[in-house]
Amino acid sequence: MDLELVLLANAVGCEVLLRRSGHGVQSWEEKPPASGWWPIACAR
Repeated sequence: MDLELVLLANAVGCEVLLRRSGHGVQSWEEKPPASGWWPIACAR
């Protein structure tokens, strides 16, 4: 997959997950989802 598409999907997915879960960025850094790539955008 194209890196730009991955980063875009990551940023959008991260935003949605954070809003749904109500958790902050640190929560994802401490316990990232199974996919392992959400923290890339979350840790901006």
